[in-house]
Amino acid sequence: MKDLPVIAITMGDPAGIGPEIILKSFAKNEISKYCTPLVVGDESFLKKTSEALNIPPLSSNYILNLKNIPQGFAIGKPSSNGGAAAVEYIKIAVDLAMVKKAAAITTAPISKEAIHMAGYKYPGHTEMLAELTNTKDYAMMLESPRPPLRPPRPLLQKEGIKGRSKGGRRGG
Repeated sequence: MKDLPVIAITMGDPAGIGPEIILKSFAKNEISKYCTPLVVGDESFLKKTSEALNIPPLSSNYILNLKNIPQGFAIGKPSSNGGAAAVEYIKIAVDLAMVKKAAAITTAPISKEAIHMAGYKYPGHTEMLAELTNTKDYAMMLESPRPPLRPPRPLLQKEGIKGRSKGGRRGG
């Protein structure tokens, strides 16, 4: 068996769709072919979510259990508890990557409203990740299997990307 890279997967906002996306991804039994996944989240919350969705729970071997979701947590409603948990998942995942215990991270969706309710001022993932990694020049790039609704903006064309890599505008 070959060694696969560890990918830290944040649970995202527990009140949102992140836990469901993660559980359904694992249910397909494909993810372990490409990496050693490590979900940074709350194991009991993931178990309750799997029961509600009637899909298999994750093995404890795949979870870094932070135990940070209180009993009676409301799903579908942004809260300071959910925002604080989502930020904690990201911080732990970044720490794992920075000390080379994870080769990369992937983040489930967060609620900007919830992280603001928790006292964080980040506009979103991009700025948070930049601060946590002490990155001054950054941008967000998305990839989708669907064809675009309109042509890419000039920044995303070859010339724009070259300009960004040579110190283009900061932030994203």
